[in-house]
Amino acid sequence: MATLLTGKEPTVAVRSTESSRLSRATIAAYSLPSLGLGAMMGLVLVYFLKFATDVLLIPPALVGAIFGAARIWDAVSDPLAGHWSDRTRHALGRRRPWLFMSALLLPVGFVALWAPPTRLDSVGLVLWFAVWLFFLHTALTVFSVPYRALGAELSACPHDRTRAFAASSFAAHLGGIAAIGCVAVIERAPDPRTTALWVAVVVACATGALIAIGAGCTPEPAVH
Repeated sequence: MATLLTGKEPTVAVRSTESSRLSRATIAAYSLPSLGLGAMMGLVLVYFLKFATDVLLIPPALVGAIFGAARIWDAVSDPLAGHWSDRTRHALGRRRPWLFMSALLLPVGFVALWAPPTRLDSVGLVLWFAVWLFFLHTALTVFSVPYRALGAELSACPHDRTRAFAASSFAAHLGGIAAIGCVAVIERAPDPRTTALWVAVVVACATGALIAIGAGCTPEPAVH
């Protein structure tokens, strides 16, 4: 209509994306937690099934059923975490408080999973495994849902968001490679149960530190 009345093309305000470009430091900070999570979950997915059946002597079918139930719980807890995270009001933003919380919860759940007391009988071992696996999955939800949402909100530029998620994925794969090295250490140890616990402690502490550092150094949009 403006063109018909004035004979001129309307002026369109084009917002420069340069101001929204993410620095390499911000992308590196955002990807740090994935390095620890890659190692942590790599150990769970690659080795814990073998550890539970061969070392803890839990029946394989029961281990699989508990893992399946934990995944079903994810289908309930993930939307809840997203709902609560979206409505969080805090001086640190609406995503980072959840990340700081997960920096405490994830190491606790991960170490406990590998540290059942030796005095437990077969039923006690199954209950220990089930409780702490559900705890670990819940802690992972507390981290992963706000973490992915934060990545989507880091910049208005799609290219920048792609860079951030690509760096995060690369860091997770590096963590997975580290997990394979950890498995080799455990497998060659004379006492796999004790060695697995110490490896879990190291990985858990490193992961908690990486999440805290990444959350502290990754800015949230001012509106949040």
